[in-house]
Amino acid sequence: MPSVNLSSFNYTDTAHVDLHRIAFEVAGKSNTTFDKVRNMIWWTNKNFFWAYTDYQKRTDKQIICRQGGNCNEQAIVVRALLSELNVKTRRTAEINIQPESEAQAKRCKKRMDEIGNRGSVFGYRHNDHVWIEFFDEETQEWVPADPTIGLIGMENWLKSRIGFEPRINHAILATAEMLVPIAIFARNPDGSIGENRSEYYLVQSFNKVYKNQLERLQAWKQWRESIEFIQYKAKDAFEGKVNLHDYTDNIKQVKSIYEKLKDQFLAFQKRNK
Repeated sequence: MPSVNLSSFNYTDTAHVDLHRIAFEVAGKSNTTFDKVRNMIWWTNKNFFWAYTDYQKRTDKQIICRQGGNCNEQAIVVRALLSELNVKTRRTAEINIQPESEAQAKRCKKRMDEIGNRGSVFGYRHNDHVWIEFFDEETQEWVPADPTIGLIGMENWLKSRIGFEPRINHAILATAEMLVPIAIFARNPDGSIGENRSEYYLVQSFNKVYKNQLERLQAWKQWRESIEFIQYKAKDAFEGKVNLHDYTDNIKQVKSIYEKLKDQFLAFQKRNK
């Protein structure tokens, strides 16, 4: 892990923030794209505090001076620094299932009063989350990386975010409460939806990381169908076309199917030991 502390840069004024210097000091002697991104993700995760969303617009340099922010703000910083290293990145938005929360539902209603249906991307039993994908020059693929949680790499991301292994709460964020993503989208530079990545992560890669064993399970067809349905409703919510709370029962159903899939997989493993 990079030993460069954020305090060593002594940035209190955005005019003095040197993105180029930070990027190259944190990257160190990294040669591969993956190593550069890994160092940046670990450094950000170690040095930045996590803050609740306050809907203030901040630049990358303002976030660095603040030394913290929400998931989107931490992604902004990492993308800015990786740009200094000529690493291609894109912002990724997801919606995931959460424990039911009346307080969260009330916050969502307030936000929807301000911005309309786009505010429905979080609510009673779901929440939105932001991370990044980087283009790995060695593998020629887009790879997931989460500055807030400190995840990098497909298998690491899958096992930590959607896998059936025991979940451990991250020191920064209650990640164990982020049960499973149900929709994932790569964003265009202007913030619009660029590419639907839901099938890639939640069906194809999910099955692959478990050596294609999930497709043998009875609940797999239901899982695929539920993701196919909810991903488009989530996309419409991000675009302000629908109120995602109209589909809260569908989200509950996705949760039930995921839990059924998990039970069936664990039983399958036990039988085949």
